[in-house]
Amino acid sequence: MVKNILTHVLILFMGTLLLTIPVHANNADGIHDPWESYNRSMFEFNHSLEKNIVRPVAKAWRTTPEPVQKAGTDFFRNLQTPWIIINNILQGDAHKAGDNTIRFVGNTVFGLFGLFDVVSHQGPQYEPADLGQTLAKWGVNEGPIFVMPVVGTPKPMRAVVGATTEQLTNPVLTDHSTQTKILVAGGQTVVDDANALDIIESTEASSQDIYVTTRSMLVQQRRAFVKGNALSTDEGDDDPFADLEDTTHNKK
Repeated sequence: MVKNILTHVLILFMGTLLLTIPVHANNADGIHDPWESYNRSMFEFNHSLEKNIVRPVAKAWRTTPEPVQKAGTDFFRNLQTPWIIINNILQGDAHKAGDNTIRFVGNTVFGLFGLFDVVSHQGPQYEPADLGQTLAKWGVNEGPIFVMPVVGTPKPMRAVVGATTEQLTNPVLTDHSTQTKILVAGGQTVVDDANALDIIESTEASSQDIYVTTRSMLVQQRRAFVKGNALSTDEGDDDPFADLEDTTHNKK
């Protein structure tokens, strides 16, 4: 247990240390992608896995009744809530931490371990927060683009470090077996893919370069998310993907 915690802390430390290195954008869209050749290759590999393995399962999931699909989305949201609470605290937002604690306890106890979001009807609404956002608020650099093997998409290193750390250290799954963690990760991948499927297929149909389009979309999504899903026009932002975070999280 202690060894696992130390390993996770070391991963977070090394990743954050990498992000402290100043970087400069090398693309016209203001995105730093010094490992583009590797990232493209890995993205193509991951995209092939998604298209040929995950997507058929996701499409089958979308044929289930809508209440079943919503239950799946609600379950995985609830599973992520402990980390949302931790990030609320790390960001100094006690109010949101309290609201999300109410959500987690209420939906776990009265919503059959989160299968039903009973709290949102009259209580606090779902509002995501993650470690990448926390690191940004602490002043950590966005970092270069990096595509994780198998599960990754083109995202800034700051978001990759945050997501990887959360996946390895989810408090709800700390004492569970590796098989359980893999099963949960696979289930969440399918549900997330099903929720984002319309966007994915639309991007494939309309893009001449799907890697560049996806990279731009996800980076702008992350930048909007760091700002609280509200872009500042004062900085000259005009982001057609500003609502993508809400779309992928809230699609039912």
